[in-house]
Amino acid sequence: METNERGNAVLAIGEELTVTDGATGAVAFAVAVEGVSPDVTCTDPASPAAENGHLIAVRVRVTTGTDLSAVGGDPVVRAADFQILGPDGVPLPAAGTPSAESCLPDAEAFPSGPVTAGQELTGTVVLDVPATTGTVVFAPDFLTVGAEWAY
Repeated sequence: METNERGNAVLAIGEELTVTDGATGAVAFAVAVEGVSPDVTCTDPASPAAENGHLIAVRVRVTTGTDLSAVGGDPVVRAADFQILGPDGVPLPAAGTPSAESCLPDAEAFPSGPVTAGQELTGTVVLDVPATTGTVVFAPDFLTVGAEWAY
């Protein structure tokens, strides 16, 4: 898999970053950004206004195989694992603010617990950023290669 100068695979919206089991070749973990919606309207009436200017909704899909040992067991996909690069490629400030965390009800948000074997999960991660265009980066500690999706 080719990576850029940041060590991430560059993917189009909808394309998956796939981790396979080295011994069997089976897919252990796959993640895709299915869409990005700038300036999302929060559906939780108690959600405070965006601290950094714009709430970006990132629609995420994760699929797991029968054996997650290639990613260290039961990984957790959380907002802190996502970063936004501005249109100039410079990382934007931390995007996990109280307004981002409380924007959507649990039924719409990406599940907060560990993902387990044999699952396909979809949900939305909301990020609070100062720009409406850029690149979504997913590079959690449990993966050796991250991924980037420009939007």
